[in-house]
Amino acid sequence: KQWYQRRVRALPQHLQQAAAAKVLGLMCEDSTELATIAVEEGAVQSLIVVLSNVRHPPSQKHSARTLSHLVRMFTEVHDTLKECLGPDLLEEFLKAPEEIHKKLTPTQLDKLISTNTQVILPQNSSDDESMELLQQQTQAIEVQ
Repeated sequence: KQWYQRRVRALPQHLQQAAAAKVLGLMCEDSTELATIAVEEGAVQSLIVVLSNVRHPPSQKHSARTLSHLVRMFTEVHDTLKECLGPDLLEEFLKAPEEIHKKLTPTQLDKLISTNTQVILPQNSSDDESMELLQQQTQAIEVQ
């Protein structure tokens, strides 16, 4: 078996990581405004690091799905991921995001883990309005 396919018992933080990536993806698909807030608050960097988590492929898949959505929404996220993965791997990522974790080399994984890139989006609204919207959406999810 390949080194990335070793079965390791999922730790609670791996399950939390997968759940967070999945919920973030669902929120971003539902609302462009929430996606903008997530990107501004540094979610892309965290998702890139999660993509490198070879110990828990479900985390990688959920992270890849969410990143794929954000890459299509924001040019800045596309450019950031292109810098991390390179143009060829980014193209493969866009074709099959949930399979990309199988194609990452140890060198690429190290680069993803050590990425310290902050995506900067043009400002459209105040931080107070953004945080208020995020709180409303979070409360709505808690009620459901």
